[in-house]
Formats: sequence, structure tokens, C-alpha cells
Amino acid sequence: MSSQSELNNTIWLDFPASLKYLNVLGSCITALLTHVKRLPDPETTAYNIQLAVHEIYTNCALHAYGNKPEAGRISISLLIDPDERFLKINLIDTGIPFNERLAVDPDLNEIHIHGYGLFIARQLLDTVSYQRLDNKNSWLLIKYFLSA
Repeated sequence: MSSQSELNNTIWLDFPASLKYLNVLGSCITALLTHVKRLPDPETTAYNIQLAVHEIYTNCALHAYGNKPEAGRISISLLIDPDERFLKINLIDTGIPFNERLAVDPDLNEIHIHGYGLFIARQLLDTVSYQRLDNKNSWLLIKYFLSA
């Protein structure tokens, strides 16, 4: 349950489930992070968050709607804690459920073309969790900022 303060400080985005909007999403994240005064290593932190969010968004766009991604949408909320301790991002789609049993970390000793997205996101963020709620896929991503 979100508090009124969270709702008042949340940025809401809604995109067609298409990879062509990744640059818009990335720009929104970068712009939002410019308002964090004590962001450690701002350029690297922003890049890492963008990369992780792009990986989850890409998975939603490519897999949630099967062969008809243009028929779906991805809703995203972005919230920086009022005390600038963390960034919380939710991605929600109404596509087919994500099969968590398939979400195993790749063997880094073997070369794979696909299958690194969730692994990368988990390495770069502090929380990456998935739930299926009300016929929707819901991804919660959190990055905590260390005090500078």
C-alpha cells in the first residue's frame, strides 16, 4: 500500500510494449536522478540503473505479449524517497505470466546470446522482485543510495 506522500511524489509513465521507447525511459530516469543531491558517482549510478531497468522493460516488451507486443502496454512508476535514500521503480504489464522457474542465473562460463537481463538487473540493483497480481505482471526494482 502506498502512502499519500509516495503517491504525490511518484512519476507515472505508460508506454506501448515496444523497444523504441527505451530511450525515452532512460532519459526520464537520468532526469529524475539529477535531482538527487547526494548521489554517489552520479554518472555510473545512473547508467547502472538505466541498464537494469532497460533489461526488465525489454523482457516485458519481448515476452509478456507473445507475438503481438504492439497490443500491450507497460506502465512504470518512478519514486525517489523524500530523504533521497532510494529509487523505487515498478513495471507492470498485462501480458502472460512470467515463469519464475526459468529465471536461473546463466552459466558465465558458457556463451549465451540471451538470458542475461534478469541476472544483470539483480547484479546492479538491491531489489528485483516479481509478482503476479490481478492478472498483471508486477516488477519491483529498488536501488538504495549510500550516504555520500
